[in-house]
Order: sequence, then C-alpha cells, then structure tokens
Amino acid sequence: MSKFLSARPAFKYLLAKKISSFEGGGGSDYISALTNDIYSIETSYLEKMFLLAGKCIAFVIALTMLFIQSIPLVIVAIISSIFPLAVSITRLGDRLASDQKGASDGASTFVAQISDLIKGFPLIKSFDAGSSALRLFNLDNANLEKAKQCYRKTDRLIMIVGTAAFDVSQGAVLGFGAYLCATNQGVTPGGILMAALLMGYIGLPFEEVPPVLAARKASYKLIDKLAGLLQKKPKRKVLPVSHQSLMPLPLTM
Repeated sequence: MSKFLSARPAFKYLLAKKISSFEGGGGSDYISALTNDIYSIETSYLEKMFLLAGKCIAFVIALTMLFIQSIPLVIVAIISSIFPLAVSITRLGDRLASDQKGASDGASTFVAQISDLIKGFPLIKSFDAGSSALRLFNLDNANLEKAKQCYRKTDRLIMIVGTAAFDVSQGAVLGFGAYLCATNQGVTPGGILMAALLMGYIGLPFEEVPPVLAARKASYKLIDKLAGLLQKKPKRKVLPVSHQSLMPLPLTM
C-alpha cells in the first residue's frame, strides 16, 4: 500500500511532462526511479519504521519499570548507548545515503543499457555483434553490483554498530548493577535479574534506531533524485548551423 501511495503522485507528475523529456533514452531514469528506488525506500525505511514503532512501546514500558527499580541503572543504560548511536547516525548514515544514491544511479544506467540492447536486438543479430553487446552488458552489470556491494557493506556495518550499542548498554547495566548490589546500595540480586530481562526490551530500539535513521537519510537522497527528475526541463535541441543553410534560396520564375 505504501509503495502504491508513493508511486501514484510521482507518476501523476510524470504524465504532465512534455514528450521531449523522454527523447534520447531519458525514460530509463524514470523507470528506475519508479521501480527500484521506490521499492528500496519501502523495504529499507518504511517497513523498518513501522516495526520500530511497535518496539518503542515495549521500550517505554520496560524503561519505566527499570526506572522504578533503580534510577542509576537507567542513567547508565542510556549513557552507555549514546556514543555508538551518534557514530552510526551521523557518519555512517551519510555514507549509507551516498552509497544508496550510487546504487540508484548504477541501476538507471543498467536499465538504459538493457533497453538499448533489447531495442537494437535485430541489429545485433544482423551484424553479428553479440560479443560487443555482451561486453557492454557485463560492464554495466559489474558497475551496478559493485555499487550495491558498497551499499550492503555500509548497511551491515550500521547493523553491527547497533548491536554493539545494545551489548555495551546491557553489559554496563549488569556490571553497574552488580556493583550496587555488592556495595549494598539498594539493588538486590533479584533486581539485577529483573534489569537483565528488561534490557532485552530496552535494547531493541537501540539496536534498530541506527539502521532506521540511516535508511531515512538514504531515502531522502532517492526522493530528492526523483523530485529532480520530475522537475527537470528538457534541453532544447540546437540545430547545427552551416553555410548551406544560411545561403538565400534561389529565385524561381
């Protein structure tokens, strides 16, 4: 449903463009944006955002229970997760946005190449140019896969950072809870066990937030790209000027 709602207004703007916007193979950019880019936004951002909303409810309940149990444990849990989250949201998020735009541009080039090869299939067979066509296909396909590989590596790195943030916060809470229990500062062994169970729900958003925020930045890059395509005006064709065209027409009787 989200893909339908996002693609419909884009296609509505597309229908308002002039015919000249699709000349010279320009249609491949629109095809890639309305298929690959919108699908990427849906799967990498929208679906994760709805899942995160449900986990945030459990996070608030667990955080409230842990707050009642021990305020210092709550403070330690939050502080120990700030640094990994800040790194993944800022530096890695910008990197993911750049990598996803690169993958989108590679997909547009690949779609254009596929379209040209299919349209020119009769010529390819007539002139026995199969090896050249295969070489062009392999080149664009390799560039696309390389761009997608860079995006996947950054995405996996952000997931690792999110998991590390959860592990650090859980270990810090358990270690600090053990210290409070050993020094008789109001925390019992049962309270430590309760904190360990609650951290499973408190750590879920810490683990999911970095990928979602990074995907949000990346999705905005794709949205800006689609908006730029829809607002782009076709270039005017300038006919070459020659001496023959500037000569006066001969008089006829």
